[in-house]
Amino acid sequence: MGKVSPFLFLVVLVLVETLTLGTVSSSDSDSEASIHDVLRAHGLPGGLLPKGVASFSLDADTGLLDVELSQPCYAKYDGVDLAYFDRAVRGNLSFGALRGVEGLSQEELFVWLPVKGILVSDPSSGVILFDIGLAHKRLSRSVFEDPPECQPNSAAAEIAGDGEVAIRKVEEYTEKLTVVVDGVEFLVEKSTFTYKQGTVKVVRPGEVRVDRFNNIQIKAQGYNISFDRCNNIYAEGGQKISVHRCSNAQIVQSSSIVVKRCNDVYVTGGGDVLLERCRVARVEGGRNLLIKRCNFVSVDFCGDVCIKRCDTARILRCGALRVHRCYSVDVWGCNNILVHRGKVNCMGNYCADQQQQNEDECKEI
Repeated sequence: MGKVSPFLFLVVLVLVETLTLGTVSSSDSDSEASIHDVLRAHGLPGGLLPKGVASFSLDADTGLLDVELSQPCYAKYDGVDLAYFDRAVRGNLSFGALRGVEGLSQEELFVWLPVKGILVSDPSSGVILFDIGLAHKRLSRSVFEDPPECQPNSAAAEIAGDGEVAIRKVEEYTEKLTVVVDGVEFLVEKSTFTYKQGTVKVVRPGEVRVDRFNNIQIKAQGYNISFDRCNNIYAEGGQKISVHRCSNAQIVQSSSIVVKRCNDVYVTGGGDVLLERCRVARVEGGRNLLIKRCNFVSVDFCGDVCIKRCDTARILRCGALRVHRCYSVDVWGCNNILVHRGKVNCMGNYCADQQQQNEDECKEI
């Protein structure tokens, strides 16, 4: 009678346990070996998940696999760019496939793309397919046979994976910034993120510079972000947002906003706002506004407003209003209006009395 392969015996054992117990689970010291054995028993390479697994569970009825790592981490595979694992990774496990993956991303040319599924359609081909949403990436299965070390940051993973400091050395930060470019969401974790001709650069922790992007959206809670020579930008929740030479800009709920030399600007819910040399500027809900040399200005429900050398303006429901050398300004519902060499048209009886001032009293922002 021939000998039974130890590996075949292990596969049969794991499958029997899965069928008889209904749910396979493990934790503590034996979880790392167990989860990798379960992957192999289902026709997948065991190294798809890294070392450092704290616990896991597999529902035999639904195939739902839940894996808990000791911490979020990065892993470097031989010949493959970095992979990022959340603390919780999950997916639907079947023979030769892990679908509906959550908690795993792979780096592609400085862009982090979420992995949606993993498939081994032909075990004899030695190829494994990764579904990254936009396309399917074919990689050698042998790369993923052994579980890699998982490091708390990508710089350490580069060193651990290569055995030496990587040539492509970049400064790492713990903050995570999500951007949407052309309708596709990306996670920016390195100091430089490039897409087509555009660049997002983390200058220092909490400070980001965006150059030459088309159609970019950033929800920047607590960040200082500067945009230069971009088209169609949307920024929300930044500490300080600066925009220079962009075509269309929409900025929402930022503490401090500076926009210069842009075509069309729309600001809602800002703190201190400076708009200079813009073609069309619209502001709703700012605290203190200083607007200089714009062609058309529309302001509604703001605090103190000062406009200087603008062609046409429409100011509604503001606090104190300063007008300096503007051609035509329509005003409704503002208090304490001071005018220096400008024309103010009061709409109805909802303006305070106008006073002429002899010099510019606008405060810089």
